[in-house]
Amino acid sequence: QEKMAETKARDFNQKNRNSLSKGNVGIEPVMMMNVNLEVELSGKIRYVFYNNHTAEIGGHSAKLKQGDSDDSEEEEEDSDVEEEEEPEILLGAEGVYPKHAKVQNVERRCFLTTQDPKAAKSTWINGVSVDEITAESYVRGPEGKWEPRGEGVEGRGEEYMEGDPPGVLLMHCDRVVFGKGIFLFVDPQQDIPEMLIMGGAFSYTKCRK
Repeated sequence: QEKMAETKARDFNQKNRNSLSKGNVGIEPVMMMNVNLEVELSGKIRYVFYNNHTAEIGGHSAKLKQGDSDDSEEEEEDSDVEEEEEPEILLGAEGVYPKHAKVQNVERRCFLTTQDPKAAKSTWINGVSVDEITAESYVRGPEGKWEPRGEGVEGRGEEYMEGDPPGVLLMHCDRVVFGKGIFLFVDPQQDIPEMLIMGGAFSYTKCRK
């Protein structure tokens, strides 16, 4: 399964590299890479977010493992889902919805939005669900950590600028979890991705928190 996901990630990156990276020659795009329980498998799956492009993230649209049903209406609904176009970034982790999230890259600043209320509750950034973040219950404090919003604090946070699109602004080394899939958001201009994994600061156990 890991090898299949790695292949799909490589195919996605190759497919989009020529059409989306014009004007960015020599500049490695921001990305998210997998964090695995087995250290040697971490960082092997990478999804890049090209400048001024929105990538859709989703999971397999296979039928839920709830047993077979004789209800023809449910079968038709399943068929309709299966015929929908797959998202650019297709994750195989459990708990990822067919249309789960989108990441919009605006001049190397990436904004994550979820496409379903359930997806918002099963997507976490540094241990806090997107559902709670978008409800403006939390704002970023020092070092990007989430803190309960205090009285009198207005807006989404100091990291946002006027005219920014909707969504949560992802920051370098944010731990992003979709369902049971754990990823690290990385800006290669700030750190070498391989070194982040090898350094041990972002192990599977730490990133789950």
